Amino acid sequence: MVTAANPSATSDGGIELETLSQCSICGGNAIATMDPANRICRCEECGYVFDNPRPTQREIVAFYSQRGKYDSWLEEEQSRNLLWRRRLKILKRFRGSGSLLDVGTGTGQFLALAKNCFTVKGTEVSESAVRIASERYGLDVTQGPIEELQFESRFDVVTLFHVLEHVPDPLATVRRCRQLLNPGGLLVIAVPNDLVGPRSVAKRLLALARVGRFKGRRYGLGRIRLNESQDEVHLSHFTPPVLRILIRRSGLNTIHEGLDPYFVAKGIRRIAHEAIFTLYSLIRKTTALNIYDAMLFVAKADGATSDALQGADSRRTG
Repeated sequence: MVTAANPSATSDGGIELETLSQCSICGGNAIATMDPANRICRCEECGYVFDNPRPTQREIVAFYSQRGKYDSWLEEEQSRNLLWRRRLKILKRFRGSGSLLDVGTGTGQFLALAKNCFTVKGTEVSESAVRIASERYGLDVTQGPIEELQFESRFDVVTLFHVLEHVPDPLATVRRCRQLLNPGGLLVIAVPNDLVGPRSVAKRLLALARVGRFKGRRYGLGRIRLNESQDEVHLSHFTPPVLRILIRRSGLNTIHEGLDPYFVAKGIRRIAHEAIFTLYSLIRKTTALNIYDAMLFVAKADGATSDALQGADSRRTG
């Protein structure tokens, strides 16, 4: 079974790049270039959209480890507390206590709230974020990619809040999370939903009209720069169908598909965001369409072992 392509390394303006020849979700070889200028590709077999070529993980870790990278998060701490409480409220509909691992925890703000209900641990690749989590919230966060870390026990809940779009191999990441779940454990995934819906259409129209920063972005997606003009680095661009495929191939069963209340705002802007979220929630409920800016899935682990699942998948795709 193919979990990820073997990337070939190149360089662009001093940034080390890697190029994938196979899909990281389904292992397919039919890779189409949608937007050469912005390095946007699509798997013709499963529909997964991703940047290719792209910066290596070493470059991305260095980018997120810059001093001051999380200053804006700290300045917005109060508003971000509301964000994390909204997500925690959704989680508690399915599991209200137990052990919880937050993968890619950032500065640890979610764990600081979740520890009132759960026994918590966290992981993070950014050295500066790990330091903030320790100094500000007193958390013990392990630095490194989840695929390379070992734990003494499994967890009742693993959370991936806006992490999968950053990792080099989403399937390997979700499968590792599956390995770390107790039987019946839950995996919570939230990712941007930036290829469908009104905002995506608006970006594409702005690109066609050659307006501002959208000029030259055929699908509204910009090229990764790794400089001061970029706050986030998204290697993957998910849709609900592709996320379902990823979850299924990881040996998990989706038990909830919904909207992620990702917004960070206060005052009138927060009220406006809440109204928009309510509207799109109603659309989701009445039409089953998820066209909001971000989506949140909850998946459940069955009793099969991860090794058995990977062996079965290998037989199907081999």
